[in-house]
Amino acid sequence: MLRLNDEAGLDATFAFTFVEPGAGLQDDMEQQLLQALKFDLDIVRYSSVKTFLDGRHGPTSPDMPWEPKESFRAVADYYARH
Repeated sequence: MLRLNDEAGLDATFAFTFVEPGAGLQDDMEQQLLQALKFDLDIVRYSSVKTFLDGRHGPTSPDMPWEPKESFRAVADYYARH
């Protein structure tokens, strides 16, 4: 879509959501259950980065409680070339 928008002459493209910490979690009990069961709901979120709800920090950005996903890298790579 970035390429198509570029070819159409658009100046910018909105890449949806950068971060969605805790999205989809209804309450603390649900959050605890998901952590106990080791579910990773972040894979279905629209965000460009994965958030860590347990206070961990990612290896790519050790000072941030998030880690870039493939979509983040794809957008960054596209704009690095254009």
